[in-house]
Amino acid sequence: PCAQGFYTPAHSLDAVCRACPRDTIAPNEGLSSCGKCNVTDGKFSSVDRTECKVCNAGQFTNRSGEQTACNDCVPGRYQPGGQEACLDCPKGWYQGEGGRPFCLPCVQGNYNDETGRVQCQQCAAGTASNKVGRSDACPACPLGRATAFPGNAQCLDCIAGKYEGEDVDANGTTVKICLNCTEGRFSTESNAVAC
Repeated sequence: PCAQGFYTPAHSLDAVCRACPRDTIAPNEGLSSCGKCNVTDGKFSSVDRTECKVCNAGQFTNRSGEQTACNDCVPGRYQPGGQEACLDCPKGWYQGEGGRPFCLPCVQGNYNDETGRVQCQQCAAGTASNKVGRSDACPACPLGRATAFPGNAQCLDCIAGKYEGEDVDANGTTVKICLNCTEGRFSTESNAVAC
């Protein structure tokens, strides 16, 4: 009889054992045909053609070579398990490492407005967001409130003696920040827009 992974076709005068083709198996000795692996569920045959396998979560099924193989998803993509291909992380989420079964949400003060990202973008100075998993740019601070640095979860009140003004950041973008009142001018209230 033929060994596991091989078969002799039924009604064949030829007694030669043949290897099961790709994505089929012969789990027992002496079989006359090979069973099929359910490729629509991401299954494929082992190299010795004795069992159907599926890639681990964080991997995809690569059928491009001689043998079907499992490859890690690249950063920015994930695979929860049992699927043929990796998926892009959705907007508001990211994955900085390869071979992962999940994406991570952007934390407060950050956002992602594109899919398949490996990191989140910080809210620009003058904007803020306390939302986890934000999928669009952070909103501007309201009048009289500002942020001095990127990546803020909330806008800060411009305290008495300061006012909301504008400055240009390192990227040349105009941003709202709290500025000291100039000499000879003052502000006695918080959230002032002028001194």
